[in-house]
Amino acid sequence: MIRDLIGSSPGPYFLTRPRRFGKTLLMDTIRNIFEGNRVFSKALEIGRDDAGYDWQAFPVIRFSFNGYSSDPLLFEERLFSALNEISDERELATGKILSASGLSDVIDKLSKRHPPWRNPGLDPERTEEPMNVVLLKDEYDFPMISNLGNPEGTERLRSISHDFCSSIESCHRNLQISMVTGVNKFDQLSFSSTMNNFKDLSQNKQYSTLAVSRRPR
Repeated sequence: MIRDLIGSSPGPYFLTRPRRFGKTLLMDTIRNIFEGNRVFSKALEIGRDDAGYDWQAFPVIRFSFNGYSSDPLLFEERLFSALNEISDERELATGKILSASGLSDVIDKLSKRHPPWRNPGLDPERTEEPMNVVLLKDEYDFPMISNLGNPEGTERLRSISHDFCSSIESCHRNLQISMVTGVNKFDQLSFSSTMNNFKDLSQNKQYSTLAVSRRPR
């Protein structure tokens, strides 16, 4: 299913599943595939010699909001620190990032460090050439769920997440693939204006067992 997903569209994708259903494992698996870790993927169908997947290494940006503080100020501080660390480690010269929308600059500069790569599985009629930055955002709603008793704080966190996801949309041409996971879709918090533009896999029959844990009997 991951191979089919990679070959169909760069996204952005959105996936909701309950906790302990394997979302983080899914994101780790996708990260390893795009980082070219074929040793890790040998046990998967995509790692077989006859799978037809063209193994290449891509720059991957992965976030997990699980464990982030539900306090808006601390959340912002940690998020901006993570974006600045990515910029510094990869020498992107973005300047100090002080907003969630700074993700756009990080992706844009990182994409220019790597040549474009066209996935042979994409529609040949497509005119744009996807670049090759991979963005994975896990548990996007964790801080908001942890802060539901504080409407003002929840609204501030919603605003930050809205800016973050808007940045993903604005960088569509720089992304080989992007995916956001969580437990809920916050329609009641006006978050859907952004998320409705994502391809929602949550109830898609083709991917119905994607990120569904299989526990031993």
